Amino acid sequence: MYEDEIARLRGEAEKAKARHDACLDRSSPALAEIRSRLLGQLNTLTGKIDAPIVLGAVGEYNSLKSTVLSVLLGVPLLLESSENPTTGNVTVLRLHAAPAGSSTRIVHAEVHFMSHDEFVRCADHVLGKLVTRATEENPALGAQQELADYCPVTDGWGRFNAWCRKRLWADQAGDVTIKQIAMELVMLRDAQARAANLLGRRRTIKPGLVSAGVRLPLPAAPPLDFPEPAPAPATPASNLADPVADLQENHLLEAFSLVRELRATVEADPENWPLPGLLGAVDLQIRDFPGFNAQHTQHRDLFVSGLGGEGIETFLNFVDTRKPAAPASLEFYALLRKLGMPAGQVARAPIVVATWFEDVKAPAGDGPLTLQTLFGGVSRLHGVCVVAESLTGARIDKGHRLDRLALVSTLPAMQSVGRHLEKVPQAEPGAWAVVAERLADGDPYSAAARDVREALTEYARDCGISALRSLVTSHVRTNGLANRLDQLNTAAAAVHAALTEHDWEVARLDAQGSPDANAAQEAVLTLVEELRDAARELRGGADSLRYAGRSEPSAPGTATAPLAALLDRAAEDALEEVRRWPFWPEFAQELSWEDTGFAVRAQQETPPGERPAIALSTQALTRRFGLSASRLVERYHKEVFDAVDGWERAERSRLFTPLAAALADPGILGVLATALSPERLGQLERLTGTRLVGHDPAAGPPSGLTDAARARLAGTGPVTPAGREPADAAPFPPGPHALPWNPGYEGDPAGSATRRHLTTVLRRRTEAITAVRDIVQGEVIELAAEISQQLTLEIDKLIRALPTEHELAAAPGDDPDDDYR
Repeated sequence: MYEDEIARLRGEAEKAKARHDACLDRSSPALAEIRSRLLGQLNTLTGKIDAPIVLGAVGEYNSLKSTVLSVLLGVPLLLESSENPTTGNVTVLRLHAAPAGSSTRIVHAEVHFMSHDEFVRCADHVLGKLVTRATEENPALGAQQELADYCPVTDGWGRFNAWCRKRLWADQAGDVTIKQIAMELVMLRDAQARAANLLGRRRTIKPGLVSAGVRLPLPAAPPLDFPEPAPAPATPASNLADPVADLQENHLLEAFSLVRELRATVEADPENWPLPGLLGAVDLQIRDFPGFNAQHTQHRDLFVSGLGGEGIETFLNFVDTRKPAAPASLEFYALLRKLGMPAGQVARAPIVVATWFEDVKAPAGDGPLTLQTLFGGVSRLHGVCVVAESLTGARIDKGHRLDRLALVSTLPAMQSVGRHLEKVPQAEPGAWAVVAERLADGDPYSAAARDVREALTEYARDCGISALRSLVTSHVRTNGLANRLDQLNTAAAAVHAALTEHDWEVARLDAQGSPDANAAQEAVLTLVEELRDAARELRGGADSLRYAGRSEPSAPGTATAPLAALLDRAAEDALEEVRRWPFWPEFAQELSWEDTGFAVRAQQETPPGERPAIALSTQALTRRFGLSASRLVERYHKEVFDAVDGWERAERSRLFTPLAAALADPGILGVLATALSPERLGQLERLTGTRLVGHDPAAGPPSGLTDAARARLAGTGPVTPAGREPADAAPFPPGPHALPWNPGYEGDPAGSATRRHLTTVLRRRTEAITAVRDIVQGEVIELAAEISQQLTLEIDKLIRALPTEHELAAAPGDDPDDDYR
């Protein structure tokens, strides 16, 4: 599927370039500007098509990002790792398959430095953080007055130096946090003085020096005295100035703050993990980002992370189990949103990797264990899962899964090569297998509990490394490719917008002075009436959607036919959903106890020494009812839109495709382009669902009418016919003692206890099936009516956008269209 989409988009790009090249003999100032924009959008699209899928590694410093990546690739010391903040630049690993029998190794490396403009923005970013923090914590420093509207890179560092010397360092002991931010600027200042000639360049380094390009100095307190600028070297080192020579380690340290990213070509052993070729013809690139919140570089690191975040599709979000936290990661997510990554892609992108799990002690015991009890006894595991909920958007209390969580330890791998990252009380991994079994016994129905149990089982097997490899593989193939397709479609939409504007301008130029102008106007008049008739028919079908709940069957091909099929399927799904409730076997067990004459009591009233009853009541049934109804309502909410969308596409194809050839006529296009404003041309495209030759680069390709309705109803959540939450419509009596075996039950005394209980259970199940069915069908009917209202409003608006006879008669010439815009 992915290869087919790539081929289709590549073909569209080639056709767009051909249409551009075929019109090079036309000329106008507007067309020249449009051509420039179109070629830029085409370069963006084709570049994205050919680019590798990007897997990022992000997280707090000392969360073992680089170490885990090295272990995954089969060489624990491939990348620099330390107990201190290490990765100070984005490290890009371009993966290729190693020759047979070869181990994973870095075969080529180069350093990419920030451009001058990027360096200016980096300094401005850090200075802005300094001014904000200083103004909030100590307004007397006068940072806002002295440093606002000032760019140290272009205006010189004198003003910054003077403010630090006279204000910030006037008190040697105070304002440590503000001084730490200022020290980031000092590092930028000194790097500019030493190596400004490297800005905008890329230089090769020996593979063994990759670590030197990312290794940070040990964290230290700000100096007691302000660091004055060092005098510029009289003669720069030869290979620092030489654009061909390899950079040496000392020069990397001098230019560290100017580095945008390091790129390393890695030949990976496919026997260890076949990442090269994982996606067929599509390559995979790993970007190891600087650790968040490294005190002496955190703001500069976040800036270069933003530069490296462009084009990312998926990432590993590392969490230190010893101190799980998410604020810095969420700040990175916010940065991705600012870079234009849609919220849906951001939510779909991460896997949460909980490192240092060897520091967590497995709870003792051998009885059944629920997820909540486990969380209560193992706070660090609970903290990791809370962070995973926050980063992936999952909600345990809503029945969501935690299937993008991996628990790992790299300690065995590091010990195998004689490296000890830190002395920790290593718990035996096998102890977690016992916990997983207890969780299976005590919490078998929770989706989150099953995922946590699986993660614990995999951790017990080999500290989670194999499971993480498998998870990354499946995640990149699904969510990574899905995000890539979204990004490609966005780039393709921009190409379409520029191309249609290009074609409209060409059509307008061709129509000027054409001898067939009058004939074209007559053809447009006829065409517009046909469009108006087709639109009215489409509106009639959309209006009929509000009658989806009528009992009479809908004729095939009508608007309500797919909704009638949904209503029938909703009844079947409600039946299957309720039948799968795990309570029914437990009811049967209760009945078997009753048949043996055992006196069943409520759990809270079990006398000492007697066997307790299963603690079931209508409260448990009501909770399960709410989950089932909500799940089906959420699914059918989407299916209603899909059904209406399918009907709409079919109807617009039937009604407007026969008119598409006339709309593509250059003469007709010329008249329309002259008679209508760009906004109304866009509405004509949306009405017909056809990409005409266009006008408005912001409009994008034609979107379905259902898409507009979906956007207007974006805030509409699942509802019941009475406007209540699904659980409120549960058909069970209130209270914890409402089942036949509970004290206080009032039922038919006739017949045996088993018959009496069986009758009640069957009645409860039938009532639950009926109630779930009514909720889901009610949602289908109600949502269809709301969509119908929005569709008819949208179609009415588009009908009004069709040109009038007066407007067409006035084209070309003065534009009488202003009253209609």
